[in-house]
Amino acid sequence: MKWYLFKRSHLERNLEEETEIKKFQSEVFNKNNLKRNLVQMNPTSLNAYLKFHFPKDGQDYTNHRIKVQVVRSLDKVDLSSAIARMERIEHTNDQKRYFFFIGFIFTTITAFIAPISNKIELNSDTHWKIFIIVISIICIALFLIQQHFHESVLKDDYNRSDLVYFKELLIQAKADKDS
Repeated sequence: MKWYLFKRSHLERNLEEETEIKKFQSEVFNKNNLKRNLVQMNPTSLNAYLKFHFPKDGQDYTNHRIKVQVVRSLDKVDLSSAIARMERIEHTNDQKRYFFFIGFIFTTITAFIAPISNKIELNSDTHWKIFIIVISIICIALFLIQQHFHESVLKDDYNRSDLVYFKELLIQAKADKDS
């Protein structure tokens, strides 16, 4: 989940990322390109790069084997720095810790509505209707916020799984070099 408040416009970022994605789709997956991309790419482009070269749906065994060999050909320093970068990106993409905040807001609003609803004298039918409409709007707004947040967390979870997969490849490659 990325929140850019004062940075470039969303359209400019998407255009730049699409250009970068087209560039790496046309380049050869070799050691030099991999080293450069692991260091230079922004997290979104890097994730797209990893998804392209190591898709979840699988790929031809020979191509996969060649790509794994390229990963294993990196030296210890490159592997260590790539693992550290994957850790950092993985940590920033872990949005589940914010569910507590959403639950806290919902609980707080509910805790304030309950006593207020007991103190308000809803004598007429109109007062009841207004009260129900206000409560319904608040509940719908909370639901929509939670739904949007849930979708963002799921998207980040899918992105995180690609990073974790590649990080495991890097860890195994480093372990093989250490032994």
